[in-house]
Amino acid sequence: MAWNTSEKALELFIIQICCTILVYISVCLRFWAQSVIMKEHVYRV
Repeated sequence: MAWNTSEKALELFIIQICCTILVYISVCLRFWAQSVIMKEHVYRV
């Protein structure tokens, strides 16, 4: 039972890391897209 519990905890930990990475990537992409849009607006004007 102890092995099962630690295995489950490890699984949850890995899922948590994956979610954190996905959130980090989406935030970075959003900032990058905003900066690109801002640059385009500056060039158009």
